[in-house]
Amino acid sequence: MKPISKARYMGVILLLLSANFGYSQWSDGPFLSLAGQVGMPINKEIKAYKWGAGGVGKFALPLGASDYCTVSMNAISINGSYNGKGLKERDVLSGMMGYRYDFRKEDTYSYFYMEPQIGWAFVGTDYNSFCYMPAVGYSLNGKVDFSAFYYTTTANPMMAKISVAGVMVAYNLHFARKLSD
Repeated sequence: MKPISKARYMGVILLLLSANFGYSQWSDGPFLSLAGQVGMPINKEIKAYKWGAGGVGKFALPLGASDYCTVSMNAISINGSYNGKGLKERDVLSGMMGYRYDFRKEDTYSYFYMEPQIGWAFVGTDYNSFCYMPAVGYSLNGKVDFSAFYYTTTANPMMAKISVAGVMVAYNLHFARKLSD
């Protein structure tokens, strides 16, 4: 018996997601989220780096009344502090997929949410690695999100290992939001 290829697994997953999307009873519809983020590196290997800032573009596709499949592009630049070594900043670009669950009560637009994401990161031009980013936050009227996140890569080379804890503010552009009566 032949092993099932990764492409077939992805095809089955996409088929299930699209079937679920077709029958979902969503309240907000799909949305595009544009965010700014700031954070502080927390892994001991890069103590000379003091802060990082970047942006996120995310598309959320509803799976049900309060859960979404998310696809995002994250960019963060981690700046070095002057310590006599002349450190360059570390630029990290990552593509991520995730799941967002809104802890929302019926007919409310302000709520808490959680959003774990996994993906692939490019650290500078020399390294790439698996990455993940759990986040928790609060959505204000479904338009503005405030969240805390932890972003990390799993690379072995010290120069590619990045761990950042930070905050993010996002503005959501809804495509098919139902208005409350």
